[in-house]
Amino acid sequence: MAQDPNAPAFIEVKDQGLRILEADVPRIFVKFFRVDQPAGSIKDVGLDVHLAKKILNLHEGGIDVRSDVGEFASVVTLLPVDALVRRTNAVLRMAHR
Repeated sequence: MAQDPNAPAFIEVKDQGLRILEADVPRIFVKFFRVDQPAGSIKDVGLDVHLAKKILNLHEGGIDVRSDVGEFASVVTLLPVDALVRRTNAVLRMAHR
């Protein structure tokens, strides 16, 4: 079966070690928010998902986080390929002026 070249690209990353409570899922997109984990187990400052969402939104994409506490956390990103092509073509046109 041929794939639609304009279909969005989905990327899913599952982490079997990270535990995010359902109540915390909407909050992880807030700058500097960190889920409660044992001291020293997380070495970030709470910007990863926040910045990923900002970048994806700029490219007309999206991000979703699902968590099954005690099992896994899953981050799914959506990146519309057609939006990337339009932006790339616009940049190339401006560069050749």
